[in-house]
Amino acid sequence: MKVGFISDLHIYEGPNKDFYLNDEELHKQLAFWLSNLDRLILNGDTIEMWFGKRPTQLQAIREFERALHYFPKSLNLLFTNRKVIVISGNHDALLKDTIHFYFDKKATNRVIIDRLYITHGYYDTINKRFPKLSYFITWFAKTLLMPIFGAKFETRLDQLLRAVGIRVFNSKIQIKKARKIVAKHGPITHVVMGHTHKEKIVPFWHKGKECYYVNTGRYNGNCKDFTTIDSLSGEIIQNKILTKSNIKQVRKKLMKKGKIVSSFNTESMVSGTIKFIDGGDLSHIMITEGNGRILEAVGDGVMSSPIEKYLDGFHNLLVQSFKDKSGIDKIIDHIYNKIGKPYSKRQIVIDLIYILIKRATFGKIDLIKAIQYDFDKEGFVCSELVADGILAVKNKYIKEGVIPANTRPVDYPRNTELLYKECELII
Repeated sequence: MKVGFISDLHIYEGPNKDFYLNDEELHKQLAFWLSNLDRLILNGDTIEMWFGKRPTQLQAIREFERALHYFPKSLNLLFTNRKVIVISGNHDALLKDTIHFYFDKKATNRVIIDRLYITHGYYDTINKRFPKLSYFITWFAKTLLMPIFGAKFETRLDQLLRAVGIRVFNSKIQIKKARKIVAKHGPITHVVMGHTHKEKIVPFWHKGKECYYVNTGRYNGNCKDFTTIDSLSGEIIQNKILTKSNIKQVRKKLMKKGKIVSSFNTESMVSGTIKFIDGGDLSHIMITEGNGRILEAVGDGVMSSPIEKYLDGFHNLLVQSFKDKSGIDKIIDHIYNKIGKPYSKRQIVIDLIYILIKRATFGKIDLIKAIQYDFDKEGFVCSELVADGILAVKNKYIKEGVIPANTRPVDYPRNTELLYKECELII
């Protein structure tokens, strides 16, 4: 079944700085979609009902009638067509108690179609635990800020909140919820949400099956996010954002022995700090063991971990392979024997000081020779562990004078003499 999704229209009156289409333009687009789809999902916040001083049923009816006045053809088409399924969001939560006064149509909080679980997805703390506060903030912003900032209102608000450490338009909570939904509902492989106004596709692996978190973004004439998914096969047919590499391909590579894997946790402040200081795109280095596991040095020490740990929807991955594969078994055996060794926090501090001094002086002061010493003989950091294994076979591409402690995550993706890129997963 071919299912189309639009989300967060926030319709309330004619073309304005929040919705750019008139009734005729919207009706034409909706008619085209409905002629080519088996189902069209309105994935929440279709009608803006957060304009009064408090979200009451009377206010909801008033806002619904205002939207119906400005968009009679479009809303009549949506709410009378049997192909359309209406899901309520946080801005039109009262739509479930309002729509039946005007149309023979029901709105719901969620729906399951074959392998798709569809809900608006307002799981963030403010909207879930403090809805009145969220309502007031939205009302205040729309009343005073939107007329000033116009189309750039959401972008600038997002930038302002990020500057003070608040991430409202954030998919992290939704992705975590998607993983719980997949774990609870066996046949489900795709969890489709809206709410954040940001189109996103994040693959993750759950108990041997490929799963996806899909955010349908926003459709308002300026943002034209539209997603189509085959509910039976799970194929994402249409979406502006597509994964740059298939998760199956990446997982297949990770099952093989001796692959160098660089990762970056998109939701981790620590990973972001390492990435910034290091000057690269990735923050952690590990090597595949060959049985669906990887060898790595993390906070708990050197260990063997399942590869699914990094197929959780939060990690960008780069997989590289050795050009000379003759010493792979010896590298793996050497690193495997290090399991149980502690993580070298002391070495991290020394390397951090070195990198900060180098960056602060724009490279004019390079203390690499001064710290070419392993300050922690027992412990390892991630990049040092892998380099220690490579040095064990004295590969011709590794210079004898380079101490493993001075090897950083950024050095591996840039090493085109020793390694070559096989595939990557960017989320």
